[in-house]
Amino acid sequence: MPAPILFERENVPEGNWPFLRTIDNSFYELQDLVQDEVDLTENLGSRTISGSIECYRQLILRRVIELMKAITFLWENRLNLGAYISARALLEGYVPPSGVRT
Repeated sequence: MPAPILFERENVPEGNWPFLRTIDNSFYELQDLVQDEVDLTENLGSRTISGSIECYRQLILRRVIELMKAITFLWENRLNLGAYISARALLEGYVPPSGVRT
């Protein structure tokens, strides 16, 4: 399992923050989905559409994880503007499923 991305306890205000545990769990789940290699041919001998889609999925997954790491690092180091801009970039990439209102 990859190294956890956790907020430092001294940087979390006092109180009940259940969403922090949710965020930590999300980091672990996303990191578990990352593959070292993607087979574009899926053992069929030539590039497949589903292999290309999986490659794209892995790229997006890695970008999301890196943005999450950047947000955590910037927040921990009190660089709030950078954390806000990184969080905004992460949210702008989110497209809700059809029928979901935001």
